Amino acid sequence: MRSRGKHRNRRSEILRRLDVDEEQLAQQPQIAPLLRMNGIRPERLVEVLRCDSNPESMTFVQAWDKQTPAERHLAGLEAIAVSVGLLPRRLWELFAGAALVQSKESVAVMIAMSLPEVMAVTIRGAKKAKGLADREHLFKSARVLPTPKGSIVNVWPGQKESEESTEEDDTKGDLEPADGFVLNAARCMNPQKALPVAHALDEQDCESQHPAYPPEALDEVEVVEEE
Repeated sequence: MRSRGKHRNRRSEILRRLDVDEEQLAQQPQIAPLLRMNGIRPERLVEVLRCDSNPESMTFVQAWDKQTPAERHLAGLEAIAVSVGLLPRRLWELFAGAALVQSKESVAVMIAMSLPEVMAVTIRGAKKAKGLADREHLFKSARVLPTPKGSIVNVWPGQKESEESTEEDDTKGDLEPADGFVLNAARCMNPQKALPVAHALDEQDCESQHPAYPPEALDEVEVVEEE
């Protein structure tokens, strides 16, 4: 009983030194159960955040380093996070994001470090008479084989989408002309017997196809009134 009360008093003293209210801390979401459920020790969380470039992560790590191991155990992650203005939920988000980025980078480094050895094995297998699969992988990695028909290669990812979105925004609300719609429909239904493309006629063509009376001829026309 004395040791339990001693620990409680010691924890209250640490929280006062950290300027953390016990009632306020009790109302915050706890992340210790999440860490235990995933088998993550608090020290591992700090190691991940120590490699993170986020200013909030560095602030928490500095506050963690100022405490002794006994004080860290009594105060807990949540109290240290609240002492630097971080909610425990925000601390969990920082850890999850940093862990995801670092895991991807670690996998990329592992692949890069192992690639020379893997390529050496592939080359040895490609030189054999039955190394068809190894030769195919080697040709694809060296880009000796042509790109298969129907493959899409994005040279500048995102550029085409942005251009298409810009064109869609510029033409948004414009209706297709009726004659263009009829021509497109005719081509789809019967490409061999599609309607001819309409072209604009100038004034000379119109006069040659449909000659009109000159204005001076109208004066010679007698108007006969019917009785």
